[in-house]
This record gives sequence, C-alpha cells and structure tokens, in this order.
Amino acid sequence: MRVRGKVNLGLGILAKRPDGYHEVESVAVPVGLADEVAVRPVPYGIEVRCPGVPGPPEGNLAFKAGRAVLPLFPAPFGLDISISKGIPVGGGMGGASADAAAVLKAARVLLGEPARREALDEIARFLGADVPMFLVEDVTADGRVSAFLLRGRGDEVRPLRSRDLPELYLVLVLMNFPVSTAWAYARWDEMFGGRPYCHPEQRGTSAGLDETETRSASGYSGTSEDPKGRRTTGFMDPRIQRIIDALKTGDARLLGSSVFNDLEEPVFAGFPVIREVKHALCRAGALGAVMTGSGSTVIGIVADPLHGLEVCREFRRIWAEESCCGLEKSSLLTGRPSVKELVLVDRSRVLGRCKIS
Repeated sequence: MRVRGKVNLGLGILAKRPDGYHEVESVAVPVGLADEVAVRPVPYGIEVRCPGVPGPPEGNLAFKAGRAVLPLFPAPFGLDISISKGIPVGGGMGGASADAAAVLKAARVLLGEPARREALDEIARFLGADVPMFLVEDVTADGRVSAFLLRGRGDEVRPLRSRDLPELYLVLVLMNFPVSTAWAYARWDEMFGGRPYCHPEQRGTSAGLDETETRSASGYSGTSEDPKGRRTTGFMDPRIQRIIDALKTGDARLLGSSVFNDLEEPVFAGFPVIREVKHALCRAGALGAVMTGSGSTVIGIVADPLHGLEVCREFRRIWAEESCCGLEKSSLLTGRPSVKELVLVDRSRVLGRCKIS
C-alpha cells in the first residue's frame, strides 16, 4: 500500500486547550513523497519492520495502531507490518500518522465489516491528531483528495474536492535531522501560551467555500451551515481563506504569498538553519516558502515543473556558497545541520530529486 505524506500550507495555532493539546486551524495537502506499507495477517502477535527508523518497534505508531485494532478481530489473530520509508522521519510530513492509518485501512479490509468503522475512527483519534486525516483520504468518493481543512487538534477533517482544483507543484527541502512535534509545541507555549482558549462553539464563521464537507474518518459526510443555511468554512483565521482561494484558482503567486506556519518562530529559534533554508528557497526563485508541520522540512511553492527545476538548481548554488561561509549552528544538534535532499513533487508523484549531502 502506497501512503502519501502531507505538507501544511497554513498552520495557525489558536491556543492551548484544557486537555493539553492545541487548538489549530490548518490547510494540509497530500504530496507524492510516500511510504510503502504492507500488512498481512499472522496467527498471533504484532511484528513491525521499519528499516532506518530508530527506537524499538513498540514505539512505532504503526505498531500502536496494530495493537489497538487486534481486539476487533476474533482471537487468535496477529499482524505482520512492513514499512519502507520514503517520507522523512521527524520532517513534519506526517509519515508516522500515514503509516498508522495504513494499518487501520488494512484492518478495515481484513475485517470486512463496515459497521466497525466507528471503532476505527476512535482508534485514529486516539493514536494522533493527523491519523484521521490519512484515514479520510481513503474513503473520499474520487479516491484522491487535493487538500484537507483541519480544525480542533487537527482531527476535525474536511476534504476539499479534487476534481475542481488545479495541480500543485512544490520543492521539498529535506533536512538531515528531525524536529520533535512535542518539543515544537512546548516552545510555542513558552512564547505565546498566554492566549485565551476559544471553545469551538465560540468560533466565527465565514462563507464562501462551497466545496467543503465535514467528513469523519469512516466516510460520513455533512455540510457545516450558518443560521441562514449557507455552507461555511467556520475558520477564525483569515489567512486560511487566502490559501483556499489560491488553491481553488490555481494562483501559485497568491499561494506563495499566503503560506504561513505559527510554529516557525519557536522552531527557528532552536534550529536557525531551517530559517536559512526558507530564505534560500525564496532567493532561489520560489514564489513562497514555509516550514511544514513542526519541521524540519521546508517547502517552496513553484509555478510548474520547469520552474521547480530552476529553483532546485539555484538553491543548490546558493546553499553551496552559504555552506562554505558557515551557517549558524543550533546547540540542539550534535552534528552539522544541513540539507539532505531536494525533492520536486506534485500531489501524487515525485517529479525529480537531488541529493545535497
């Protein structure tokens, strides 16, 4: 099973919630960089093989997903899970969540009982905020989602229908180090944690996104409406609507000027090399650049594949010059922080890649 990673074109943090999570609003897009996940039934137990990922298998989110679904099967039953990583670990592209969702999708096939989808929805939310998004992707009518609109702690998912949207082209800059999501949000709390929490029922609404549906991971869908019966986005952050408008029209320049991530400031403070990558991408000709998720990956918006190749070539030149002059090194890293690879993607394919270090 091929499972795509995601990038966040916009990530706004409203406040820290009473349950310890953070209330967010985000636009996430699936991209062509992907993992390969194979799941097969075995007589008992759970085995996970994931070469290149540090730590015991029990710490892998796919293992936790397998352990969570086993009670749904008649005993004895087990799962053998094999993962080939293409999505960078700790890169802010949701690789672990995508793998966990793949295990849940496989369990849904093996169970063959649609009535149990509600149980899988609950497991997805328990495993992590991004897992429901990847589970939703598999049940949309056309089998391909162009964007996700996310709220709550990231587990309230609205797919943006793909058939009406132009293609999207991105340059991904993959780093040679991960960034912990928990660490990034803890640093955000230190900087901005005094914001008052706003309950979802207190949110404002804004009309104009008639392509969105509220959809659970099991496939249930319904529209969000204001008192006058109009479909609404329900987003508080006006920056989100600009990104949605850019995606709908295919305006790469508008998208480039609209991307944002509220985690950048705290993460850049700890990993200044990521800030340098963002600046280098813009100098190389990208229409805009932003860190995805909690990092460490940075994405550049490009107009088309040819433009993407030009940006990659210029970025390599700029980065080589700046590396010779020396970059500001983070005290959080034991080795030399650097760019590992450039990858040119659209929503479903890898169009080109170039090793840097």
